[in-house]
Amino acid sequence: MLWISIAVCVVAMIGILALLRKPAPGPGIGSDEAPPRDDAEKPVRAAAKLPRSKKASLPPIALPTISAEGHVESSVTDVVDLDLDLGQTEGGSGVPVVPSLVDPEAEPDEPTRTHPLILVSACGQSDRGKKRQRNEDTLGIVENKGLYIVADGMGGHRGGAEASKLAVETVTGLINDAARPTNVLDERLPVHANRLADAIRVANAAVHKASHETRDLAKMGTTMVACHFALRKQRVYIGHVGDSRVYRLRNNVLEQITKDHTLAELGVRGPLASRLSRAVGVAPNVTVDMLVGKPQAGDVYLLCSDGLTKMVDEPMIEKLLRQCSDPQKAVEALIAKANDLGGRDNVTVIVVKVQDSTQNAAA
Repeated sequence: MLWISIAVCVVAMIGILALLRKPAPGPGIGSDEAPPRDDAEKPVRAAAKLPRSKKASLPPIALPTISAEGHVESSVTDVVDLDLDLGQTEGGSGVPVVPSLVDPEAEPDEPTRTHPLILVSACGQSDRGKKRQRNEDTLGIVENKGLYIVADGMGGHRGGAEASKLAVETVTGLINDAARPTNVLDERLPVHANRLADAIRVANAAVHKASHETRDLAKMGTTMVACHFALRKQRVYIGHVGDSRVYRLRNNVLEQITKDHTLAELGVRGPLASRLSRAVGVAPNVTVDMLVGKPQAGDVYLLCSDGLTKMVDEPMIEKLLRQCSDPQKAVEALIAKANDLGGRDNVTVIVVKVQDSTQNAAA
C-alpha cells in the first residue's frame, strides 16, 4: 500500500508541474480573441482589380463588372457599395444632391417674369445603331415645360429598355404635375432645380423597386441627363447621373457641361476607367448632380447617350453643330455620323437651340 501511495503522489506531482509549465492561452478556444484565419479582415474585391497606379488612390471596394458592349452588368450590391463609398451626400434633407453653377451670373435666382425671356426649339431622335440587337435608350421631350431627357439603360434581358423608359416616364410625369408640392432637397437650389432633382430621386426609387419585383428586370439601371429650361427666368436646370452628357455650343465653341460618373473621373486608368460609378435605380438612393445655367440667344445644347461620344469625337460634334443651324438636321447628321463610324451602341441625341424671345416675335 505504501508503494501505491507513493506512486499516486508522483503522478499528481507530474500533473501539477505540467500545468505550471503550460503557456498562457492565446487566441482561440478559451480566449476572448478569435483564432487567426487566412481570410480574416481581408477587403472584398471584384475579380478585376484596380490597376497599380499612383493616380488611382481609391479604397479597396467592390467594383461592377462590364460587358464588351460597354455598360455595367453587375449585382446590385456591387454598385451600391461603389456609390455609397464614392458618392457625396449634401443638402439639408439628407438626399444626396451636388449643386453647381454652369454660369456665374446664374447664381441669383431670377423672379418669374410675365413673358418669356428666351425661346427654345428642339428635336430629338433615338437609333439602335448597327451592332446592338435592341435599343435600350429612351428620350423624353415635353415642349410646353421646356423639358428634355436622355436615358441609357442597362442590365438584364430586357431590363435596360425598361429602366430607361420607366425613369423618363417618371420624371416627365412629375414635372408635368403642377399640383405636386416640391420637396426641398437642397436649400441652395432654386425651386425648379429642387423639383427636377426630386423627380430624379423618385425615378431612382421606381426603377430600383421594379428591379426587385420582377425577375427579368433584376440588376437593371439607367443613366440620365435632364434639362429643364425656365423660359420666364432665363435659366436651365440640369440633372445628371451616369455617363450620358450635356454639351453647350456657345460662340461656336463646344463645352461639355456635365461630368461623367465613371471611374476615370475618380482617377482610375486602364480597362476599368470607363465603368460607371453611379446610375439611376441600382441603389435605393442616388447622388444627383444638379447644375444651374443662364442660356443665351444663339446657344445650342446637346443631350446625348454615350453611343454618340464613343463614335464621334468632340471636334466633329462641334463641326456638325456649327454646320447645321436647324435642330432636326443637326440630330440627323450626328446620328448618321455615329453609324458611319461603326454604330457600336444605341445612340440618342436631342439638340436644343436657344433664341431671343424679342427677336423671334419680330420675325
